[in-house]
Amino acid sequence: MCVWAGDYYALELVRALGLADSGGAVLAGVVCYSTAEEVDRLLACL
Repeated sequence: MCVWAGDYYALELVRALGLADSGGAVLAGVVCYSTAEEVDRLLACL
């Protein structure tokens, strides 16, 4: 499981959405070694 925060090179969009002052957006993704249980936990949190 990988989780990042920031503007992802979309600084103007992040600013327009009012997210710049709070650190940007969060991106979560699975990787080849993520387990089904980890994905289920991520989805449950969302």
